[in-house]
Amino acid sequence: MNDTDPAADGLERAMNFEEEGIQFFQSACNHSGCSAVRKVFEELENAGKNHLEDLSELLERISMGFKWPSGFHPRSQVLSFNIIFDGKKPEIVDGHKDQETILLAMEMEQSGCSLYRKLQLETDNRCEKDFYAVLQIEEESHYQVLSDLHDELDCPPVCSRRGCAMCRSGRK
Repeated sequence: MNDTDPAADGLERAMNFEEEGIQFFQSACNHSGCSAVRKVFEELENAGKNHLEDLSELLERISMGFKWPSGFHPRSQVLSFNIIFDGKKPEIVDGHKDQETILLAMEMEQSGCSLYRKLQLETDNRCEKDFYAVLQIEEESHYQVLSDLHDELDCPPVCSRRGCAMCRSGRK
């Protein structure tokens, strides 16, 4: 971590989060037997790679002594279940085996939301706040995609996620 520059410190923390997410989704994708689940994990991995590239570019600029650039926004796309699957209902085969991984991914995305919210609070720089706000919104959309995916799958007999639409409807 960079002890002298709070902007660089925040970028390094965000980069660490995104690197862990990329590794998580790569591993999860390799272990999933369901093509629809793999597609979601691949999309989230790619989003993490885009975030990491933007964060790296900013860290390089800050490390060279430049100020946070005005109007720099992440190359981003707010994802949705409909965007990923082009508005079609995905065919899900054996997706229930991925439930625990999906729940872990949802927790990770919540952690990302918290991190980006915290980074917004730690700075007085409006451009920096705006940048992290965009990343927070993206992490929220990732969480929603995973939640929608979870709801598309048949829940295991004991689902640890309270409020799941499948569990409420009695489908197991």
